[in-house]
Amino acid sequence: IDENSVFARHCREPELPHHNLCSLKDLTPVTLNKKANKIMGIFRQNNTASAALPDLISHEDWKLVLMECKTSPRDATIWSIREGFFDGEITSKVLPIHQACALMAPREVIETLVKCYPQGIKMKESAFHRLALHIACQTNAPIETIEALVHFYPEATRVQDSLGRLPIHYACAHEAPSAILELLLREFPESCTIGDQNGWLPLHVACRRGVTLYELELLLDCYPQSINMLTNKGSSPIMCAQKLKSTQHEEMVQYLEDYTKRSEKTEKDLISFDTWEPAHKLSTIHHRNVAAKGA
Repeated sequence: IDENSVFARHCREPELPHHNLCSLKDLTPVTLNKKANKIMGIFRQNNTASAALPDLISHEDWKLVLMECKTSPRDATIWSIREGFFDGEITSKVLPIHQACALMAPREVIETLVKCYPQGIKMKESAFHRLALHIACQTNAPIETIEALVHFYPEATRVQDSLGRLPIHYACAHEAPSAILELLLREFPESCTIGDQNGWLPLHVACRRGVTLYELELLLDCYPQSINMLTNKGSSPIMCAQKLKSTQHEEMVQYLEDYTKRSEKTEKDLISFDTWEPAHKLSTIHHRNVAAKGA
């Protein structure tokens, strides 16, 4: 525990009595717990209980966060305004669980916050209407944290934010490990067929941001037709990969081109256009019309 963060900061507040809170050198675990409870009591006596938990989370004092949840579980239900919550610029009204996911809190913290306020995992922050799972995928949270979020609320994998994006869109955009993509796809395989408000499928995002060939294979296995799908502005997955400025560029483009050739060669033997699912057929017709108009 960082002595100079929460404890020292509280001691500098003029309206809070010191009560020898800064004498930490000889603290045992028992006395540390007593000191922490005393701090929380001072917060509540000064009508600042709603600020205690967000403050501890913002300083990533996870042990004290767990203590606070134990002594005052109601704090997990309180919304707060966090300036610059997204990219240091966009302010949002959030719950402690949103804040914890943004700071890549460990699994134990997430589980504790969910137990304190089970409905919180289903609540959306105010700026982009994102769930905790969206935020965790966006900040590249540990796989254990993602697993906990999916375990408590698997339906979160199906929820789109105000931009039309699923959690998997953010996982693809932020170089999530293969295990996270596997988890999200296993829970909701149809996520590969869903585009955001700009027509970007998870495959488009992955190709634009750069992922491993194995991760490309995962996405294409779930939705093979996505190799030919276009964004609203007419970009194919191959075109997205060609814009990538990294050492992965050539390898990804070659893989996608080879996949396209294989799919074209086997398409007549495996499936005919008349037997496609209606959603796939309509999407393909639409994209072909868009391509024809732009030609």
